[in-house]
Amino acid sequence: MDVNTLKSVYFIGAGGIGMSALVRYFLSKGKKVGGYDRTPSELTEKLIEEGAAIHYEESTELITPIPCRMQRLFGRHLKELRHQPAVV
Repeated sequence: MDVNTLKSVYFIGAGGIGMSALVRYFLSKGKKVGGYDRTPSELTEKLIEEGAAIHYEESTELITPIPCRMQRLFGRHLKELRHQPAVV
């Protein structure tokens, strides 16, 4: 996959130290970036200020930067993913 062809990206756990670095990377490349985290933090608020669409509610309707077909896929698995210690 050529990341240069991506128009938008979405991250689960966007407020984590590793994911937030990826959020910033893609923002710096001019991509539309969205993400979910369980709780607001200073880091997630900063990402929002930088242009990321971060939300804290577990709702697939808030996953806007990705195509509808991907929303359906995540919708089926979002609740399962939140119980995993890490998603690789």
